Amino acid sequence: MNQNDRVWWVSAAAVSLTAFSFFAGLGVRGLYSRLNTGRYGAARSISLYPQLASAKPSVPDPDTKPATRYWEVLRRLNLYYVEQLPPDTRLAQGSVDAMLNQLDDPGTRLLGKTEMEALVSAGGGHYTGLGAVLTVTRYNSAPDQVTEETTTIPPRKGGERLNGPEKKLAPEKLPGMRTITVVSVLPGSPAAKAGILPGDHLTELDGHWIAPAHVSYRLLTQLSEPLGPQDLRPRSADDPIENKPPDPEREKARKEAEELSHKWKTATDLPTAVGILLGTSNEAHEITVERGHPAKKMKVKIQLETTNVAPFSARKLNDHTGYVQILAFNEKTAKSLETALADFQKSGVKNLVVDLRDSAGGNLDAAARAAGSLIGAAKFAFLQERDTAHKLVGRDLMSEGGPGRFKPAAVSVLVDGGTAGTSELFAAALRDNMGAKLVGAATFGDGTEQRVFRLEDGSGVSITHAKMLTSKKVDFDGKGLKPDVPVQGDALEAAEKALGA
Repeated sequence: MNQNDRVWWVSAAAVSLTAFSFFAGLGVRGLYSRLNTGRYGAARSISLYPQLASAKPSVPDPDTKPATRYWEVLRRLNLYYVEQLPPDTRLAQGSVDAMLNQLDDPGTRLLGKTEMEALVSAGGGHYTGLGAVLTVTRYNSAPDQVTEETTTIPPRKGGERLNGPEKKLAPEKLPGMRTITVVSVLPGSPAAKAGILPGDHLTELDGHWIAPAHVSYRLLTQLSEPLGPQDLRPRSADDPIENKPPDPEREKARKEAEELSHKWKTATDLPTAVGILLGTSNEAHEITVERGHPAKKMKVKIQLETTNVAPFSARKLNDHTGYVQILAFNEKTAKSLETALADFQKSGVKNLVVDLRDSAGGNLDAAARAAGSLIGAAKFAFLQERDTAHKLVGRDLMSEGGPGRFKPAAVSVLVDGGTAGTSELFAAALRDNMGAKLVGAATFGDGTEQRVFRLEDGSGVSITHAKMLTSKKVDFDGKGLKPDVPVQGDALEAAEKALGA
């Protein structure tokens, strides 16, 4: 690393980590006070994953001392820094990134403009780019996790785990690092055609590693190489030259450090990668996918495009069995479900199959209202959240049932690895309150609720607002819900059989 590079890294690290203090104070207050003022009133009705928010919470006055520190550092940078400083907006962005990263919660992060637009568009059934719902999770590789490279992805098979030969764990895959994870894949989408599955990790884009950690971590690793300062200082003409044989271990460590440094420098930032994968440009890209434990690495070429699907659909499987598919919970879902159930009741339908496969969830309140069409006035979920004093409190989220609602004799719910968030709550509520059987494979395991606030420049911030438990207070986060009827073959046929079991 040359002198200019080192100066840049040191100054950038100082700005990013010091400026965090400012936004931890006044920054949060300004964020809540300016978000969603007038422009975002209708956004809640078109939310998908996570939940778009418009509420204006009450927060205590922050400590203003960090703001003074921020401006002191910024003023001195402007006065004394030897190189051209980046724009203040870029410095502020890095500061907010550093602040959110301190929470160690991948669900609380900045969202780019493209990701915000894709989130809103998905609420209406229009999925751009991959045609998949993506999230950011911790990598959480086990110490013995290994990687095997192949060139193609095999045909899609639900729940398949791929194994590979044992290899050394790469240093960038330490537990806690972040990665892009596929939540659900829409039917007929580019992701589905390529064989991508829920739970897959997207690790490279067009041959560039998608950096799994925040930029502040990258800066600190660059500045704390274990080789020591004596290995980096320039040698003067008067210094004696020691003719010692090279230390193999030191040379190996130096080479590994150089390779890792190069990998960081040429990496694609995670927000940039998400923006490309969810963008509206119909471009072809090569994506590296990692699947399973131990992990198997696969490369696929995908032509991005817009995938249009109906968030809700209904039909009769036979004279006595109705079928509804819910891919997204928004404010239209409850009305659509209520209408479909009324039609089923008029036509003599007795049983019901609810298909929640590849359903990434959506608006929590909308899911509770939809559930009321089936379970009536009952407990839909249990939420754990912070009150104004930042004390963790719990409350029941209730559904409401209207008169004359359809009461099927038997219900089965199709679930798989793409059933996530509020869709998992919906499935659990039907099982807890009316004895529905879950048919298929284990669900995704997302038990946290994120609210997304639009920022003034069109980007957004996702904030983990609550922990969601089932109506019986079962914590499914990171574990998912286990099906009552595991299925490897025709899941729909198994769901019909489960109605009579």
